Parts: sequence; C-alpha cells; structure tokens
Amino acid sequence: MESNSIENCSEKLNSSAHKNSTKLSLFEDLDSCPSDCESGVSGGENEQFPLFDIGLIRIQEKEMIYKTIETKLVSSLSSYVNNLQVQAIHRSDYSNLMNRAKFQSFCIYSKALEIKNGGNANVKYAWFGASKNEIDRIIRHGFGFPTNNPTQGHGVYLSPADHPIGSMRSAEPDENGLRHMLLCRVILGNAEVISPGSTQYNPSSEEFDSGVDNPASPQKYIVWTSRMNTHILPDFVVSFRASSY
Repeated sequence: MESNSIENCSEKLNSSAHKNSTKLSLFEDLDSCPSDCESGVSGGENEQFPLFDIGLIRIQEKEMIYKTIETKLVSSLSSYVNNLQVQAIHRSDYSNLMNRAKFQSFCIYSKALEIKNGGNANVKYAWFGASKNEIDRIIRHGFGFPTNNPTQGHGVYLSPADHPIGSMRSAEPDENGLRHMLLCRVILGNAEVISPGSTQYNPSSEEFDSGVDNPASPQKYIVWTSRMNTHILPDFVVSFRASSY
C-alpha cells in the first residue's frame, strides 16, 4: 500500500509534466504530494532568463504567481529594506528531462516522509540567498558545499517564506546591482531544535528529519548536507534591487 502511494505520485507527475499550469498554492503548508507536484509543472512558452545561461522560464508580471511572490517578498521585508523592487521572477523548467527527474525524486521523498510521519511531510516554501554565481551552480548541478561558517549544524540554511531577511543578507549584489534568491520547496518532516554552536551533521535520531532554530517562530530551517539535493527543490529565482537594509 505504501509503495503504491509513491508509485501513484510518480505516475501523476509524469502524466502532468506536459501540461501548462499557472495554479500554485504558494506559502501554504504543502501536504499532498501528487496535487502539489501537478501544480508546479509548467510549460516553456515564456522567454528564457537573460542573466543565467540555464533553463529557466520567465514569468510575466501580469501572471498571478508573479504578483503573489512579489507581494510576499516586499511585505515580508518592509521593516528591514528600503525601496525593494522586484525586477524579474523565473521558474524552473520542468519540461527539461533532468529537471523532471529532480522533481520526481523530490515528490517521492515527500511521499516517503508523509508515510513515515503519519500523514504529514511538512513541506514548506523557503528562501535561499546567495551570489549570482552560486545560484547558477545550484540550478545547474544542485547544492554543493553547505554553509561555510555553520552556526547551527552543517547543512543548508533557508529562511521561512514569511521571514526572508536571513537569506536576503546572503544575496550578494551582482555586477548590475541585482540580488537573487531562490524560492524553494523544502521537505522538513519532523524538525528538531538545533542550538547555536552545534556541530551536528545529521538528525540526532531516526525520529527527526531536519533542523529548526525556533519551532514556535522559526527564522532558520536547516537541511542536512546528506539530504540537501533530495529535500530541497528550487522552484523560482527572484531578482530584485534594494537601496538599503
């Protein structure tokens, strides 16, 4: 029965991979693998991203997804940033064979953790900020080296969708003054609290799947190095300008 659930997820993904869709339940808990996977699969009709020589699809400003992401980012950073202006938003091209494989793998892991944790994989959206070159490498090859100066364990640090300031500080301006952040789906599963100064590399027991700094009001998600390319799925690249913060 459990294996059938995972197989059904894969089948639904494959059957929907060629459909165009603009429906996406952004910034909500994502607890259904098949329906959510279907919503994220889009065609490649828009222009390619000129700043990155990789397969990203540009989202037009009139699209609801663009407006939703823009509004969320601007409102979440309004207390920290002056004059933030979103310049472009691009999504991963899931019509690409390898990207579809990554997407399918993420979907299967999501379903596996849903089964493991009694029906909730705890999939959320989260931000990851970096330099233009690092984001280019992640889109091409996946996450490589984790945080250089780990403060709470060795892994990839991401910011919750409604608190992106930590990731924005890591978004270094490029040669044109643009900053870039990834908006990713993240499988958190059962997250354990990781204390400052921890040197942890993996979950402390089979009960846990990821880390968090504060479960009541999280500002940091920690995905362990061993799971960074199965439990994190970069969905969008958001490019913006900010005068000061």
